[in-house]
Amino acid sequence: LLRSAAQGKGSERLQRVAVAVRELPAETLFLLRFVFAFLVHVCANAGENRMGVENVAIVFGPSLFPDLGYGSGGNLVHCCIKHYSEVFE
Repeated sequence: LLRSAAQGKGSERLQRVAVAVRELPAETLFLLRFVFAFLVHVCANAGENRMGVENVAIVFGPSLFPDLGYGSGGNLVHCCIKHYSEVFE
Protein backbone atom coordinates (compact mmCIF):
# COMPACT_ATOMS: atom_id res chain seq x y z
CA LEU A 1 0.00 0.00 0.00
CA LEU A 2 2.79 2.41 0.90
CA ARG A 3 4.66 1.49 -2.25
CA SER A 4 1.55 2.33 -4.31
CA ALA A 5 1.32 5.76 -2.70
CA ALA A 6 4.99 6.45 -3.41
CA GLN A 7 4.70 5.68 -7.13
CA GLY A 8 3.26 8.02 -9.74
CA LYS A 9 1.61 11.38 -9.34
CA GLY A 10 -1.92 12.75 -9.25
CA SER A 11 -4.56 10.48 -10.74
CA GLU A 12 -2.05 7.71 -11.42
CA ARG A 13 -1.14 7.58 -7.73
CA LEU A 14 -4.80 7.64 -6.74
CA GLN A 15 -5.54 4.70 -9.05
CA ARG A 16 -2.62 2.70 -7.63
CA VAL A 17 -3.75 3.34 -4.05
CA ALA A 18 -7.36 2.41 -4.85
CA VAL A 19 -6.27 -0.86 -6.48
CA ALA A 20 -3.95 -1.69 -3.56
CA VAL A 21 -6.71 -1.00 -1.03
CA ARG A 22 -9.16 -3.28 -2.87
CA GLU A 23 -6.60 -6.10 -2.73
CA LEU A 24 -6.41 -5.98 1.08
CA PRO A 25 -8.06 -8.72 3.16
CA ALA A 26 -11.72 -7.95 3.94
CA GLU A 27 -11.06 -7.38 7.65
CA THR A 28 -8.24 -4.93 6.97
CA LEU A 29 -10.29 -3.08 4.37
CA PHE A 30 -13.21 -2.78 6.79
CA LEU A 31 -10.95 -1.37 9.51
CA LEU A 32 -9.21 1.12 7.19
CA ARG A 33 -12.55 2.26 5.78
CA PHE A 34 -13.84 2.88 9.31
CA VAL A 35 -10.69 4.74 10.44
CA PHE A 36 -10.60 6.94 7.34
CA ALA A 37 -14.33 7.68 7.56
CA PHE A 38 -13.65 8.99 11.06
CA LEU A 39 -10.67 11.05 9.85
CA VAL A 40 -12.80 12.53 7.05
CA HIS A 41 -15.33 13.53 9.73
CA VAL A 42 -12.57 15.14 11.80
CA CYS A 43 -11.39 17.11 8.75
CA ALA A 44 -14.96 18.19 7.96
CA ASN A 45 -14.91 20.04 11.30
CA ALA A 46 -11.57 21.75 10.69
CA GLY A 47 -13.12 25.15 11.34
CA GLU A 48 -13.68 24.17 14.96
CA ASN A 49 -10.82 21.79 15.65
CA ARG A 50 -8.09 23.16 13.34
CA MET A 51 -7.45 19.65 12.06
CA GLY A 52 -7.54 19.94 8.30
CA VAL A 53 -6.36 17.21 5.96
CA GLU A 54 -2.72 18.28 6.18
CA ASN A 55 -2.68 18.36 10.00
CA VAL A 56 -4.46 15.01 10.29
CA ALA A 57 -2.00 13.47 7.81
CA ILE A 58 0.96 14.81 9.79
CA VAL A 59 -0.41 13.52 13.11
CA PHE A 60 -1.80 10.13 12.05
CA GLY A 61 0.40 9.25 9.06
CA PRO A 62 3.42 7.96 10.98
CA SER A 63 1.23 5.95 13.37
CA LEU A 64 -0.97 4.34 10.74
CA PHE A 65 1.74 3.77 8.13
CA PRO A 66 5.28 3.80 9.50
CA ASP A 67 7.92 4.64 6.92
CA LEU A 68 9.35 1.36 5.65
CA GLY A 69 11.42 2.90 2.91
CA TYR A 70 8.55 3.60 0.50
CA GLY A 71 7.83 7.19 1.42
CA SER A 72 5.82 9.11 3.93
CA GLY A 73 2.78 7.54 5.53
CA GLY A 74 1.43 11.07 5.77
CA ASN A 75 1.16 11.21 1.98
CA LEU A 76 -0.93 8.06 1.97
CA VAL A 77 -3.17 9.34 4.76
CA HIS A 78 -3.61 12.64 2.92
CA CYS A 79 -4.56 10.80 -0.29
CA CYS A 80 -7.03 8.48 1.47
CA ILE A 81 -8.76 11.34 3.29
CA LYS A 82 -8.90 13.71 0.37
CA HIS A 83 -10.11 11.03 -2.04
CA TYR A 84 -12.05 8.82 0.39
CA SER A 85 -14.87 7.93 -1.99
CA GLU A 86 -12.54 7.04 -4.85
CA VAL A 87 -10.30 4.90 -2.64
CA PHE A 88 -12.84 3.09 -0.46
CA GLU A 89 -16.11 2.96 -2.39
